Amino acid sequence: MTLAAADSFHYAYQQASGNQTLSAQVVTQAGSPATAQEGIMMRASATATAPYYSITLNPGGSATIQWRSYDGVPNRSGHLALPSVTSPAYVEIVRWQDTTLNQTYFSALTSTDGANWTPVLGSTQAINMGTGPYLSGLAATANAPRVAPPVGYNAVTLTAASSQPPGICPSGYTCADVGTDLQPGNQVYLTPQQGGGLAGSWTIQGSGSDLWSVYDDFRFISASFPQDPKNSANGDGTVSARVVSQVNPGGPWMKTGVMIRSSATDPQAPYYGVFVTPAHGIAVQWRPSQAASSNQVLDSAGVPATPVYLLASRYTDATRGIVYYSGYYSSDGVTWTYIPNSTVTLSLPTPLVAGIATRRPPWTTWRRCPDRRHRRSSARPRGRAPTSAARSRPGRTSSPAPARGTRPVAAVTSGGRPTPSTWSPRR
Repeated sequence: MTLAAADSFHYAYQQASGNQTLSAQVVTQAGSPATAQEGIMMRASATATAPYYSITLNPGGSATIQWRSYDGVPNRSGHLALPSVTSPAYVEIVRWQDTTLNQTYFSALTSTDGANWTPVLGSTQAINMGTGPYLSGLAATANAPRVAPPVGYNAVTLTAASSQPPGICPSGYTCADVGTDLQPGNQVYLTPQQGGGLAGSWTIQGSGSDLWSVYDDFRFISASFPQDPKNSANGDGTVSARVVSQVNPGGPWMKTGVMIRSSATDPQAPYYGVFVTPAHGIAVQWRPSQAASSNQVLDSAGVPATPVYLLASRYTDATRGIVYYSGYYSSDGVTWTYIPNSTVTLSLPTPLVAGIATRRPPWTTWRRCPDRRHRRSSARPRGRAPTSAARSRPGRTSSPAPARGTRPVAAVTSGGRPTPSTWSPRR
């Protein structure tokens, strides 16, 4: 099995159709060549050039996820190393067709016991294997001449997939790479029915040169804002997230936080955002109009180290016909501190979206585990000017959070390729 145009390997398979889950414990054998690949595979057909998705292990080494997206096209193949997964290892492939997007996805999960499965960030790939039956089974190759090493398989199962894999963007959300100067991003979202982490959490992988100037490059997970317009006739609300840590951030201006924006995909769209940075505290930023330069207010004095909750608020003064945006932070998600000078008047074109925005210098990736919510509130923001001009309060103030909505508390974790930081949501 290679990243080239054709493969040569032994395959024990059966036909499958629809959404399926294939899992097994793979046990490599001593004495096998280090070049061997042994694992599980879903494949369009038994031809050597067919599209496929596999998880294999090297004897004495670790696991690799590997795929070919198109028949006989080598430059549309890919792989993802799993250095912490070694034999014996439980591995699983989930095939899922998203009927909304008319796209078929394949995702990988791993386990230490065959019962509790952890999704692999970055493993979800869209591969078209046709509308008919496909093959699902056990694959092995020595990748060496005149050698046929043995491999053991235990607990092999092929069952109907009951839920969408965590790596597919959930219904109601947009998961997008915004801009051009970045690598393709990815995410994992865990529903209460899925294991492998904290229910309601996100893990996001992305890159991007910056959120700044007249053009942005970043990863954005967003939904309509407000969540339910019926509860907010004037379009007001808040979006919040908990940033737990920033490990190996890749620079002092890495930004992670929440954003209210006029578009989920336009890199020059107007926006208002509240971000935490590794070296400059909290940055509140906004772009007042399409393709305009960004503005920024920094708050580094007394800002608690991560974990920290961030909140962006939109409030309409109906009497004056002015829309105010303000930023807050909190150490517990209950008592919020207004960020001085963060209140501005903006006329962001509607319909709006809001969610988690994250960027890091290009050609690098990182991990982040958020859950996020939109909340509606009729309370005036701290720092709102008493006149038609928006002027921030000179001092720092604290107050309870605005009225709560229906989504669970937001939580965000950022880190490097190593193990993500431990965190938990507010109860």
